[in-house]
Amino acid sequence: MVMKCFNIQRFKQLLKWTYRHDRHEWIYQVLSAVLGTSLCFAFIRLGVAESSETHFEIFPPLLAMFLIIDGVITASGMHYAMKTTDDWRSLTMLPASNLEKFLARYLSSITMAVGILLTIPVGDAVQYLTSLIYDAPNAQSVIAYVYNTTAFSFLTKYEHWYNVILSLLAFHSMYLLGANFFRTRRYSWVFASIVLWLLFAIIAGLIYLRTDGFKATLCVDAPTWPGTLLNIAIIIICYWLSFRLFCRRQLIAKYINH
Repeated sequence: MVMKCFNIQRFKQLLKWTYRHDRHEWIYQVLSAVLGTSLCFAFIRLGVAESSETHFEIFPPLLAMFLIIDGVITASGMHYAMKTTDDWRSLTMLPASNLEKFLARYLSSITMAVGILLTIPVGDAVQYLTSLIYDAPNAQSVIAYVYNTTAFSFLTKYEHWYNVILSLLAFHSMYLLGANFFRTRRYSWVFASIVLWLLFAIIAGLIYLRTDGFKATLCVDAPTWPGTLLNIAIIIICYWLSFRLFCRRQLIAKYINH
């Protein structure tokens, strides 16, 4: 059954079609990220140019936030390149299974996320050039600073680091589900974020009402396996629902086209 749904040679051809079709969207997203990271790094560097010698400590949290946003929210860009009905019709008529098409679209969003991630060195270079002009004595590379310091050493000391990865992957799968659920492709991440924030607000409100406050729910010695199982369940359910919604869209498109 799996062999009928997935053929490696057919999948390679589908990937070639996907990359040719999506390259303009990739270029647009990467250039936007280059502009955003360059301006962000440059303005932050200018803002701390007159501060103390420890002004570079602001960049590790900034990089961490950038990595989390890039790894989580870009899952909602799975269908950004599918802008018209003709795009969906072309995808539907391709001689490939729904599983192959789903994986090809998903890998397209992953490729876009990697391309956006590679814009960090560009932003760092702009920041370094800005430092040479306005604060030459303290000019240095952000990437080199993060590498030579222990800014992210807490990750290696955290015993349950795998829960952090599972949590990020769970959020990634939620945005992937949003990409396949909301029909507004370009701003699907906005709607997915609103839904997630509303769910968290409801859950937080219920916890607060059932206890004397959030502090009463915190326990250092609490077991971590419930959270691990919850993250795994969320990941499986969201990926499965994303695939089912994608298959439903393909079925509807085939019905309309015929």
